[in-house]
Amino acid sequence: MRSVKTVELPAWAQTEQAQAVMKALNDEGALQTLYVGGCVRNHLLGVPVSDIDLATVHTPEQAISRLQRAGFGTVPTGIDHGTVTAIAEGLTFEVTSLRRDVSTDGRRAVVAYTDDWVADAQRRDFTINTLLMSQQGQVYDPTGCGLADLEARRVVFVGNPAERIAEDYLRILRFFRFHATYGRGNPDQAGLAACTAGAAGIDTLSRERITQEILKLLALAGAGDTLSVMVKARVAARFYKADLPLDRVIGYFDMQSCNRAVHALARLAVTVAFDHDFIKENFALSNAQILFLKNMASAIEELQVRDRCHIRQSVYAFGNEATAQALLFCFAQGQHETDGDESLLALAKAWRPPAFPLAGADVLASGIKAGPAVGRILAQAEIWWRAADFVPDRAACLAWLQRHVSQQIE
Repeated sequence: MRSVKTVELPAWAQTEQAQAVMKALNDEGALQTLYVGGCVRNHLLGVPVSDIDLATVHTPEQAISRLQRAGFGTVPTGIDHGTVTAIAEGLTFEVTSLRRDVSTDGRRAVVAYTDDWVADAQRRDFTINTLLMSQQGQVYDPTGCGLADLEARRVVFVGNPAERIAEDYLRILRFFRFHATYGRGNPDQAGLAACTAGAAGIDTLSRERITQEILKLLALAGAGDTLSVMVKARVAARFYKADLPLDRVIGYFDMQSCNRAVHALARLAVTVAFDHDFIKENFALSNAQILFLKNMASAIEELQVRDRCHIRQSVYAFGNEATAQALLFCFAQGQHETDGDESLLALAKAWRPPAFPLAGADVLASGIKAGPAVGRILAQAEIWWRAADFVPDRAACLAWLQRHVSQQIE
């Protein structure tokens, strides 16, 4: 395999850890282990690299042996798929043996190890993810078109799109996410047609995998345009309602982007019109994520009147982020005059509510016996304090408590 170009080695590949790991996995003068995938793609595009992946001709057992002899820690993170993690002084490197597919059912593949770089590239999803780079900065293009596609900002399936999709139907969603991230212009037509034809296969995927991929997509600046393409391609209908309110959705996405407040989870809520039952049935969210969605919906109700007082009330009850996103949703629906929008949004993001000055001990000290009455009076005090826009201090709250208790005794 010949290199197609030589580039300056990025800083992450010049670290002592990276050099040592590559030395452990490469014999002198041999092409046995190369950087692969996202780290190479992103380096060539000049965008940040978050994960460092390596492809190697060594089997997992051989890779582990070499790494441990060199003093590195190893974790069999995906040993069944040929992946081990090398730990070098706090940095991690995902090392995956070259593979070729033996069989697949659209969710998982049975693989065999190989030393053939081209065969390994043929089982990957997109040509831009097949690019390889040596420790000397030599770039290799095993499909022969990955570099050209990257330079043209084209997201193209490796080989036959239908076959790549049938190997893992999550690749349909990845196709759209990668186009939103790296593509330019219209999506590759052959890939788009294959996604439409294979869309039913999305039904075989777990809710967890779908949710992770959709949230990644929704976090992107171009998510609105991509979602429109997915609707037209009849892909979105596999996990969204048929009556997806695109105009409202895109308006909200644009409002978020204009205010540098993109929030994937809030976008998900808007795409399903805050239908919590639908979300639970079709997406796998944590309890904290579900609570956020409920808080955002409640904040929208709270903000039917939008002034500084109601903003503070919402933040106290539902939190800063839920209130800010609810406010952006209201702005996007044209439910508020534009004057003062920025100051209200800034308040929703930045205001930190004070702690309620009273506790149960204060109620007991006022003469109320332990029991349900303590909680009831404390709740009434908090309602009064909130109605006063959180202004009363502890002394004022204690004075209210004494008056309230005295009235009850009378």
